[in-house]
Amino acid sequence: VLLGASEPGGDLIDDLTPYAGSYDQSSGIVLSSDGKAKTIAGSSRDHWIYFNNSEYFYYDLGANYATLKMSVYCPQSRLNDRFELYVYGDGEPLGEYMVREMALPQEIELDVTGVRELYICGATPDGGSKSSELYIFDAALGA
Repeated sequence: VLLGASEPGGDLIDDLTPYAGSYDQSSGIVLSSDGKAKTIAGSSRDHWIYFNNSEYFYYDLGANYATLKMSVYCPQSRLNDRFELYVYGDGEPLGEYMVREMALPQEIELDVTGVRELYICGATPDGGSKSSELYIFDAALGA
């Protein structure tokens, strides 16, 4: 099941909708690209997720997957030079990443074996209230 990139035989992020989260469609946050290409880190991407540091998403994985692979990118931020990304599985930390503004995309691979609830969130560096943005793309769940 793909969370962001197309692959033969895979499902797109549109098929794995968050069951809960803080996102607000009226605020311009995009949960998936719906096949709309966007240039991210210098390359055209057809499937991506965009959110800011105040957003969070819960996904029901149903303990059906073993790996989560994804690329993350922080574009030129309005007020910060980085984005803090946190990923949890069933309430336990799976990884935390400091994604620097305008740096090459980071590739992340996580073990999600047995995970039912996947929680992805962002935070402002140093606990401030400044805004940061992040793209997740080429995100795939594997058996």
